[in-house]
Amino acid sequence: MFGAILATISSAATAVVTAVKTLGPAVANFAAKVAPTVTAMMDKIPGLLSKVSNIASTFLGLTNIFQPGEKVEDMGEASLQAASDGITPDKFNNFDEYMDSLRNYKTDPEIAKERSSLEKTVAGMAIGTVGLEEKYNANPGDFKDIWLEVDPEIWTGA
Repeated sequence: MFGAILATISSAATAVVTAVKTLGPAVANFAAKVAPTVTAMMDKIPGLLSKVSNIASTFLGLTNIFQPGEKVEDMGEASLQAASDGITPDKFNNFDEYMDSLRNYKTDPEIAKERSSLEKTVAGMAIGTVGLEEKYNANPGDFKDIWLEVDPEIWTGA
């Protein structure tokens, strides 16, 4: 039974990493290093996904990466659907132009229903990470671990 649980977690992590990689090279470090860890933890601890989503949405709003009221899950879904149309951060001169394109992108609710909240949330976190790195003139990948440090207690389920 434990093997089946691990296989399920591994399958979820693989699906999320695969989805996030479609966002292009700007999220490569996040997809390779952070997404598997975050996905495994959120899949394992009940209620963690909701906590992480709320923390990420609030943090990205406070840092002006997201606008007031924008949710990490919604921006993640928009980024994933836009990526399927070739709209990825690397196609824009700067992150703000990319975010404007996401805000104006019409998402398909039927496609959104097929995607897990986990995929949407991790994709939104990946996009937020790209925004933070650009805003603070950091190198790609410098902010990849920030989600593990925002509130360490969420990773322990406390």
